[in-house]
Amino acid sequence: MKSRIIMLLFCIVLALPVALAGTVERSFSDNDINPLETITISLDVTIDGAIVYTLVEQIPAGWTIIDSGTGTIQPSGEEIRWIEFSPEDTVLEYLVQAPVSGGSYFFEGTVAFDDNPQQEIIGETQVDVSGEDTTPPIITDIQATPSYTSAGISWTTNENSDSRVYYGETQDLGSEESETNLVTYHSINLENLNENTIYYYKVESCDASENCDDSTINTFTTLETEQEQTDDLMVNYIRGIITLNNNPAVAGTDYQVEVLSGVNQGFIYQGTVDSNIPEDMQGNGYYD
Repeated sequence: MKSRIIMLLFCIVLALPVALAGTVERSFSDNDINPLETITISLDVTIDGAIVYTLVEQIPAGWTIIDSGTGTIQPSGEEIRWIEFSPEDTVLEYLVQAPVSGGSYFFEGTVAFDDNPQQEIIGETQVDVSGEDTTPPIITDIQATPSYTSAGISWTTNENSDSRVYYGETQDLGSEESETNLVTYHSINLENLNENTIYYYKVESCDASENCDDSTINTFTTLETEQEQTDDLMVNYIRGIITLNNNPAVAGTDYQVEVLSGVNQGFIYQGTVDSNIPEDMQGNGYYD
């Protein structure tokens, strides 16, 4: 009787469905690096019949996600998430940059296959950041936006750093504007410039470890104020001489005078030689 019960229980166990699952194993392209160095992190996903999984990878504080691969960066900036349906065995990769501060940093993550409980990602977890930061910022996207007596200079760097612009009317430069805040988007405004003038300039940024990089010398030209347009020639008259073919006109000759007072505006006076010029013709008149 006892052996029959044991056999029955064994058959029941065999009849239960086997939970479908899988594993995820983490590895680093390098786990002993310098400050601000980048590494690639690989997640080797093995599927054991699962039809969907949700994978969450936690990034240590101070690290920067450079490329999340096919994952989605969460609002905190310290988490990447993947949700895959009908998955196959694959390797997920993402790229991160180490912080300025040295130390040992630990990566953690979980994965849930189908409706099974979450399980820890196995494999490597620790990266050591050692040594001093000797890498200068990388300067890109330099822009100059000149006006009449000022100009805005902007650029970007791949790490937080200060901002400095050297400028002048010759390649010797000679003038400087700077900002000490450590940022990745830099903007400096140059004031009291001369109009319609070529200026030479270069930018420089230094990080918290005083690693500096500068650009080549570039140029911009300030704008020129447009000259105010004057009216047509103005003359002042009270008498005039009428000539025909450069000869004085004889008395009684009819003539016509057209006086312009603006664009497509004016008046016409008709008269004869030796007649008086009317009052409305005396004073200021305009003609092309």
